[in-house]
Amino acid sequence: MMMRVKAIGILLLLTFFLLFPLPAAMAATKGATTGKPATAANGVLDLRNVALASNGPVALDGTWSFYWDRLLTPGQLRRAGVAPAPIAVPRPWNGQSVSGRGLPGQGYGTYALKVLLPRSAVGKVMALYMPDIASSYRLWINGQLMGQIGRVGVSRQSMTPRNVAQVIAFQSGRQQVDLCLQVSNFYERKGGLWSPITLGYQPQIQAMREWNLVSTFLVVGSLLILGIYQMVIFILNRSEKVSLFFSLTSILIALRALVVGDEFLNMLFPSLPWGISTKMVYLTATLGTLYYARYTFSMFPKESNRYVEYAARAFMTGFSAFVLATPAIVYTNWMLLLQILIVPIFLVLTYISVLAALRRRPGAALNLAGNLILSATVVSDNLYYANLIPTGPLIMWGYMGCLFMQSILLARRFVAAHRASDRLSHELAGINETLEAKIAERTKQLSVALAELSEIERDRRQLIDDIAHEIGTPLSKIQGYVKAILDGVIKDHYPKYLKIVYDKSEFIGRMLQDLYQLTSLQSRRLAFEFQMVDLAEWMKGIYEKYLPDMKSHPFRMGVRGQSDLPDRCSAYVRVDPIRLEQVIANLLSNAAKYSPIGSEIALGLELHPSTAGQAAIASISVADQGAGIPEVEQERIFHRFYRMKNLQGDAPGAGLGLAICREIVRHLDGELALQSGPHGSVFTILLPMMVLPDETEAKNVEGQGRTDEDGG
Repeated sequence: MMMRVKAIGILLLLTFFLLFPLPAAMAATKGATTGKPATAANGVLDLRNVALASNGPVALDGTWSFYWDRLLTPGQLRRAGVAPAPIAVPRPWNGQSVSGRGLPGQGYGTYALKVLLPRSAVGKVMALYMPDIASSYRLWINGQLMGQIGRVGVSRQSMTPRNVAQVIAFQSGRQQVDLCLQVSNFYERKGGLWSPITLGYQPQIQAMREWNLVSTFLVVGSLLILGIYQMVIFILNRSEKVSLFFSLTSILIALRALVVGDEFLNMLFPSLPWGISTKMVYLTATLGTLYYARYTFSMFPKESNRYVEYAARAFMTGFSAFVLATPAIVYTNWMLLLQILIVPIFLVLTYISVLAALRRRPGAALNLAGNLILSATVVSDNLYYANLIPTGPLIMWGYMGCLFMQSILLARRFVAAHRASDRLSHELAGINETLEAKIAERTKQLSVALAELSEIERDRRQLIDDIAHEIGTPLSKIQGYVKAILDGVIKDHYPKYLKIVYDKSEFIGRMLQDLYQLTSLQSRRLAFEFQMVDLAEWMKGIYEKYLPDMKSHPFRMGVRGQSDLPDRCSAYVRVDPIRLEQVIANLLSNAAKYSPIGSEIALGLELHPSTAGQAAIASISVADQGAGIPEVEQERIFHRFYRMKNLQGDAPGAGLGLAICREIVRHLDGELALQSGPHGSVFTILLPMMVLPDETEAKNVEGQGRTDEDGG
C-alpha cells in the first residue's frame, strides 16, 4: 500500500513539473517586465526609463483615452473637440463608466494611447502583439494604418467580426508613439480590449508568438495522439466505451486549443466564418465536459448516480443544441450560466473519484489526481473569463494533465487484463497436464518471436532517430522558404524557390524509398529470386550493359582463375541476379561519382576453386582511382546515413546506398569488403561458388535452386 502511495506521489510530482512550467512560461510571455511594471495613466504610457532589451516586452496596461460611439482616425483625434474618457485596459468595456453611464457590450469606440519610448528604441524595429479583440478593429501607429482584423462598423450590418492574434511590426523615428485603435462589437457578449496588447522589440514579440504556437501545437499533438490511439482501441473492441469517451474528450480539447487564446485555427483557415469558430469555442467546452463526465461515470459505475449522470448529459447536450441554434449575441450572454453549472459537474466528478479511491477501486487514485488538476484549471478559467485574475486560459493544460493521468489508468487496465489472461492460461495448463508439452513449445516460439520483435523494435527506434536527423535539414529549408513566401519576405522569383522546395521534397522521397528497401532487407521481408548463374558469362553481360554509362572514365573488365577450372566446367553462384546487379550498379555509380574524370574504373572477377580446407569463392571487384577512404572511416561508410565530407564531386545522396548493398550481399550468403589507399579504392563482393559441368547438369542444379522467397 505504501509503495502504491509513493508511486502516485511521484506521478503527481512529474505531472506538475512537466506540465505546469509550460503555462507559467506562457503567462510570462504575456508582457510583464521585471520589477514593477509601467502602467498607462490618462492615455500616456511612459517607458523612457524602461530597459526593453533586458526587461523584455511590456504590456500596454492601464488607463487609455477612449471615445465612445465615435470611430476616429488619428487626424480626427487631434481635432475631435470632445474630451476623451479614461478606460481600463485590459478589460471589456462592458460596465465601464463613460460620462456617468455604464457601457453595454455592443457598440463601437476609439481607443488612444501615447507611448514614450526610451531613446535606445528610436529607429529600432518594434512590434505589437495584438490579441483577439472583440470583435473587429483597425490600428494606426503614428498616423499610419498598420493593421485591421474584420471590418469596423457602426452597426451590426456594417461590421464584420473576426478574432485572430497577430504581430504588427513598425519603426518609429521619434520617442513618442501614437496608437489609435477603432473597435466595434455587435456580435457577442463582451466588447473592447479584454486581453493585453504587448509592445517590445520585434525579435522579442516574434519569439513570444512562436512560443505560443509551439506550446499550442504541443498540446494539440499530444491530445490528438491520445485520442486517436483510444479511438482505434474502441474500433477494435466496441465494448470499450471508456476508450470512446476518452478519445472524444481528447479530440475536442485539442480542437479547443486551436480556437482559444491566439486562435490558430483562424490563422490556418482564414476563410473560416467567425460564427463557426465562436460556436466551436463553446461547443468544445460543453461537449468536452459531457464526454469527460461520461468517461468518469463509465469508469466508476458503482460510485455514480444515474440521475446525476442523466442531468449532466441533458444540460450539456441541451446547451450544445442551444449554441448551434442561436447566434453568438444570444448564447454568449448565457456564458455565466454555463460557468455556474460546469463547476458543480466537476465537483461531482471529483467526489466520485474520491469515493472510488476510498473504496480502493483500481486506478481511482490516478483518476482523482487528474480530476484535481482539471478542476483547478476549470476554476481558474472561470475566474479569468470573469476578469478576476490575469492567468489566461489554462484549461487546455488542465485537460492535458488530467488526460495524461487517465492514459496511465487505461494502460494499467490493459496490463491488468493481460496479466489476468496469463494467469488463466497457467491455471488451465495445470488442470490439463497433457497440454504441458504444447505450452512449452509455444513458450519457446513466443521467446523467439519476442527476441525478433525486440530486434525489430531496436531497429525501429534507431530508424526513427536517423529519419528525424536526416529529414530535419531539408524539411527546415522547405519550411523556411514556404514561410518566407507566406510572410511576403519573398515577393518575386517564385518558380526559383518553389523549384528548391520541390527538389528538397524529392530528395526526402528518394531517401524514404531507400529506407523502406533497407528496413525490408533488415527485417527479411524482401523477396529474393535465387538462380544458379554462370558467373563469368553473367559478368560479361554486366560489363557490356554499363559500358555506355562510363563515358567519362576508361572502363575495363578482367577475369582471373578460369584456367584453374576443370575442362567443360564453369563457375556458378546461387544468387538473385537482379539484386546482385543492383549492388554492382551502385558500386560503379559511386566509383564514377567520386573519381576524377578520365581516371580508370575496373570491373574484376576472380575465381578461387576449392582447396583442402577451403570452400570455393568467387570474388567480384570494382576498383577506382579516386582519393581513397581513410582507414578510420572504412567501416563507417557502410552505416546508415553516413556520408564523408571530404569526398570529391557532388554527393547529394542520403548515405544509404552502401548500407543497402551490404544487406543484399549478406542475404546472398556473401560478404562485401573494402580496401582503400591514397590512390583509390577496391570494393569486393565475396560469394560462395560451385564448379559444375556445363549445360545439362548445371541446368538440373539451377532448377533445384530456384525459390520464390528467401527468409535469409
